[in-house]
Amino acid sequence: MEAGYVVDRTSGPVGEMPWRQQARWVAGAPERSRLSGLRLRGKAQVAIVTYRCPRCWRLESFAPPT
Repeated sequence: MEAGYVVDRTSGPVGEMPWRQQARWVAGAPERSRLSGLRLRGKAQVAIVTYRCPRCWRLESFAPPT
């Protein structure tokens, strides 16, 4: 297993339609950025795919290589 964290990119003003992007797994430890909150530039990022079992509703998430 490799250490990393999940970035969920959903934002927008209250009452307006927010913009959305697929959640991503980012390699390494989170680093703060003054402007954006997290420094992501130059870090490996992989889109997360989630599957749901129709019988028990269990969710399993994966970050497959692109």
